[in-house]
Amino acid sequence: MEHEAQRFATLVSLQEAKKVAMKDIEFYMSDLAAAVSAKDGGKDVVFWAEWIFQIKDCLELSIQLYSMSALLEIYYSQNYDTDYISDIEEESVIYIGKCEKRMLSCFSKLSTYIQSFKEGFSKKIDKPALEKQVNSVIDLFGRGTESEMLKTIRFVLHAPEGKAEYYVGGDGDVYLKAV
Repeated sequence: MEHEAQRFATLVSLQEAKKVAMKDIEFYMSDLAAAVSAKDGGKDVVFWAEWIFQIKDCLELSIQLYSMSALLEIYYSQNYDTDYISDIEEESVIYIGKCEKRMLSCFSKLSTYIQSFKEGFSKKIDKPALEKQVNSVIDLFGRGTESEMLKTIRFVLHAPEGKAEYYVGGDGDVYLKAV
């Protein structure tokens, strides 16, 4: 950025966005835990599960905002110091990993509740479909491998370290060689 004041303002805004994202993450984690513990599903388990999935979606969007803020801060600060990038990576891995473990725990509780849920006479639910939906989240976070979000963060953080081959055309345009 050519204008130092604009760059500074952008960095401050990104740091504020990261703080807001962290507050939102904590709010939605708390909301998710409270929703799962409420077991309001006895009345309408499908509505209850949908509510929990909406909270999960909000939580994932907050995690994305947190991640993008951290990555854009590096870009706009133009600070590619390896120690700084390592700190950002470590902080992201720990924080997002903690969130994913908490989501896994909540969805495991939800799964247990749905499995033990006894349908009433008034309303039939598609219990296998609901279990499949919940189990897909459990599989996503419980497979013991790094999540796609963390893989993306690592890739973006380490992309500048990779070697690249460029070609300059006769007209002066620069081209990146495809892998």
